[in-house]
Amino acid sequence: MLISVLLALKSLPDLVPFTVLLSTAPTFFALWMPFRVVSVVLPRKAYGTADDFTWGLYQRFVLFFFEKLCPVEVIFYGDIDKVLAKKESVLYMSNHQSTVDWIVADMLAVRQGSLGQMRYVLKDGLRFLPLYGYYFYQHDCLYVRRSRKFNADRLQKSLQSIPKYRNRTWLIIFPEGTRFNPNNPAVAASSQAFDRKSGLCALQNVLSPRTKAFHLAQRNLKSYFDAVYDVTVMYSQTVLENAQGGISRGLAPSMNDYMHGAGEQVHIVVKRFGLEELPEEEEETHKWLHGRYVEKDRIMGDFFRDRSVPSGGRKVPLPWSSVLPAAVLFTGLNIALWSTETGRKIYFTSAIGGTAFALTYMGLRKVA
Repeated sequence: MLISVLLALKSLPDLVPFTVLLSTAPTFFALWMPFRVVSVVLPRKAYGTADDFTWGLYQRFVLFFFEKLCPVEVIFYGDIDKVLAKKESVLYMSNHQSTVDWIVADMLAVRQGSLGQMRYVLKDGLRFLPLYGYYFYQHDCLYVRRSRKFNADRLQKSLQSIPKYRNRTWLIIFPEGTRFNPNNPAVAASSQAFDRKSGLCALQNVLSPRTKAFHLAQRNLKSYFDAVYDVTVMYSQTVLENAQGGISRGLAPSMNDYMHGAGEQVHIVVKRFGLEELPEEEEETHKWLHGRYVEKDRIMGDFFRDRSVPSGGRKVPLPWSSVLPAAVLFTGLNIALWSTETGRKIYFTSAIGGTAFALTYMGLRKVA
């Protein structure tokens, strides 16, 4: 019994940050929802500006944990100076291995000053994510279905509404459509078979990118976007040594694993392309996009062969002043809500009632 208590106490410092982070979702919803109700009488663009500010503030709170309290070293490569030179509206594409990939996008956006402007292309099922599914819909994120159920006209209409109500946007898309999992070789084999059938190079370390949503975003927002950011992410936690001294690829870290990755690194390679550099026809766009994934495949292959990374990597420190005020604000709001009976009623009404409302509302929405 005593050993169990000691082990629990030893793990407490690890559990507290992640628990606080997860438990703040109802707090954010309780802060945002009354404003959303009042905003129906305001111009839609005024709501968009205030909503982007609120989301950016919340993401700074998230980054307080993932950058300032997390021991993982963040290293940038490629066109990082171009990315940080000015604020832009961009189509952001990345390889996909982990939920931490969303946080990596935060790490780039906050350093450019575009954190609140992030919007996501999401799988249809994520609209039923408690609280967040509804919020993302109100934040002008885009839900899409797969294969034959995909509705291009509906997605095109949603894309065209973004410039009307949002001054800037980082539209984040993972063209692979699902995470690369080294323990599920059947998915990789199916992706490679599709590449060969299409007459393209079969990819080993990433999945074959899907073109439809990427091309529609590129085509419909060509005059709105300033650039495409092509991002490749590598986690040192995925590099495993075997008994023979060789290297194999393991699962990418979950958010909880990442936060406890003492001595680990995340390598972020970013390449910037002007929209004029991309082809306009869908078939040519598919070839271009696949070509970018061939390059990702090469970078990842080098990394899993001998831990090689591109040259010129550097750290870009994130000032405490960028995230600490948000951490103080949301921690203070949590304490205020949890420490009084009225506050607890607001919190649990937000958590339970908000989830019930959000699930019902999103169940009635039609998505692409």
